[in-house]
Formats: sequence, structure tokens, C-alpha cells
Amino acid sequence: MGQNPLDDYRKKRFRLDILIWALSVSVILGWVINLDSTENISTTKAVQKEQSVVNEKPKYACPENYLDKNDEDYCAENQVVEVLNWRVSSKEVSRVNSYMGRELCFKVRLENLDDEARDFAESDFRLRWPSGQVHDLWTDFSVSGTLDSAPLASGGYASGKVCFKDPREAGEYMLIFKPSLNSERGIWFYNLSGN
Repeated sequence: MGQNPLDDYRKKRFRLDILIWALSVSVILGWVINLDSTENISTTKAVQKEQSVVNEKPKYACPENYLDKNDEDYCAENQVVEVLNWRVSSKEVSRVNSYMGRELCFKVRLENLDDEARDFAESDFRLRWPSGQVHDLWTDFSVSGTLDSAPLASGGYASGKVCFKDPREAGEYMLIFKPSLNSERGIWFYNLSGN
């Protein structure tokens, strides 16, 4: 008596099922391994980028003592600071009368040194008065500021004014650039009269 054709079919079907299962497992493993290596590559690049930023130290020293001193301050040399892959200059300060009252306005220029586009905003800047109070654009709404908020392409630059309420205090004002939650910040000092 010959073999049952149904048995032949079942054997072939079983072999086909095993082949499909093995192929599926291979594809899934390949995808997972590739995904894992892609994550490792992007994580490695992010860590290297972060380490290069962290390992950068200012080429110039901040004053020995000042109010609100931070070990991660990058103080301006020739009115230029490089911090967190930004090159920022603030070379001019002026007093402006607006309908909101008297304001201190700082002319600034930002350049993106990163290899990717980055966001910037006028609110990345703060001003410490001689009395020690730190003001930002949330506490001192300004109508005279002209620095926009936008993404900035790698190598791109933006210029404008950041303005704060003028307390008319004589002494040392400290302009602060802090674009992220990191503790690093750019610092400029201005000695102004109180008039």
C-alpha cells in the first residue's frame, strides 16, 4: 500500500512553516540588532558631542568674586563668549525711553557653532542689577527688544537687541546668556552710572 498523499502534504507544509518561522525570526533579529546599533551610534555621537562641549573650558578667567558667581560661567573676552556651541557678542548698551518706561538695551549677536540647527530666543538672556536682583524678559516685559525667537541653522547668525527695565542704579550690571537648563552661561559686565 502506498503513502497517503495527505501525509506528504503535511510533511511539506510542516517544512514550509519551519522555513517561514526561521526567516521571520532572522528578519526580526536583524531589525533589532540594526536598531540597537543605530541607537548606539546616535547615543555615542550625542555623548561625544556632549563631552566636547563639557570639555571646553574658557580661554579667559572670570573675575575672582562677583554676585551670583557660578563655576560654569564663561566671561566675555573682547565682549565675546563661546558657550554650549554658541558664539555670542554683546558690544553695546544703551538707555532707551519707551512707553513702558526707561529700559537698558544690549545689542547682541548669536552665531550657531553646532553642526545642527538650534533654537534661540530673547528669553535666553537675563540681567543682574547691581543690587543683585536678576531680571528676565518674563519679569521685565520689553517693547524695545528686537531679537527674534527662531531656529538658527548651523553656521547661521542673528542680531538684535535685548532690553530690560532700567532701575537707574549705579554699579556693575551683569548680562547673562543661558540658553538651556545646563549650568553653563555666558557673562558680560557693564559698569553704568545711575542717571
